[in-house]
Amino acid sequence: APAPAPAGAAAAASAVPGNGPPGIPRGEKYRPGHGPRAAHRRRGGLKVLSRIGRLLVISILCACRQPAQNKPASSYADVVAGVGFNIPEAWRSVPPKSSMRAREYRVEEDGELAVFFFGPGQGGTESQNLTRWTAQFTAAGGKTSPAQTDVFKAAGLEITTAYIEGTYAADMPAMGPQKAQPGHAMLGAIVKGPQGLVFFKLLGPKATILKNRTLFESFARGMGAGQRTPP
Repeated sequence: APAPAPAGAAAAASAVPGNGPPGIPRGEKYRPGHGPRAAHRRRGGLKVLSRIGRLLVISILCACRQPAQNKPASSYADVVAGVGFNIPEAWRSVPPKSSMRAREYRVEEDGELAVFFFGPGQGGTESQNLTRWTAQFTAAGGKTSPAQTDVFKAAGLEITTAYIEGTYAADMPAMGPQKAQPGHAMLGAIVKGPQGLVFFKLLGPKATILKNRTLFESFARGMGAGQRTPP
């Protein structure tokens, strides 16, 4: 029987050049990760990465070339003449007092918000309505109360807002003489909507109106041209 290999012979054999894995020529020292198989694996990995890169570029180019899609119309809780709005939860919807009012809401216990739309081209201009509103209020000494106004755009609609305070007496001949109400105020919004001007008028005691002023301004800036949210 052949004599067993001396101790350490196996380790010495592995260090002899050419005794590494198959494919390493004799006389060359084996270095892990540098053989033909390792090189083949690296080339395969590079090919996969190259294909992924090409696919990403194609996807980006296709996305850029797609035509812009028309955005759907915004949805709102309520819409009057194409003007959409969302009434704050604290304001309660009530039946309108007259046919002239498209909507009516109760604000607190002593304030009311009325919404008007008189038809395309009807109801006067923004300036005419601001003049009419200020004429309904008088300051101390019987002078007309000035209006604090602001004009801005919300969702593409031009909106004019106004705040007026003083003694209120509505100038509405059809409703007969109106009793003067001191210590009142009004927040108004005139919206240039798709079908014409839509008017929002929040009226009540000054304390109630001031308490809801920030809420009203947020309400006005949240308006836009849209459609009613499906139930």
